[in-house]
Amino acid sequence: MSGRKRHLLVDVMGMLLGVQITPASTQDRDGAVPLLREAHREYPTLKHIWADGAYHGSVIDKVRADTGLTIEIVKRTDDLRGLVVLPRRWVVERTNGWLCKWRLLNKEYERTLESAAPMSFTQ
Repeated sequence: MSGRKRHLLVDVMGMLLGVQITPASTQDRDGAVPLLREAHREYPTLKHIWADGAYHGSVIDKVRADTGLTIEIVKRTDDLRGLVVLPRRWVVERTNGWLCKWRLLNKEYERTLESAAPMSFTQ
């Protein structure tokens, strides 16, 4: 495996609620589906999700219909140049910044997805 993606679910303060780790070749929207379904089971009071523009499509629409979650896509428009803080999206970007400070997360030391993600949600 040449890389992986970490799909993060955070609360409004940026505290980690869940992680889904997938091969880098996985489409973002496909990686989000198991994370959103598990989050719906683990956090029954969760109602609204803000997501990046990559998390759209029919599979996300199906998750919306199945779970009742409101998933609002925060898109960056093409006419924006440079650093622009987008509403709500900066929260997860800050969490990514915190996680990248950890030595074990800033390089790929693990060989498999199973060893890279021993705990995504507490069981």
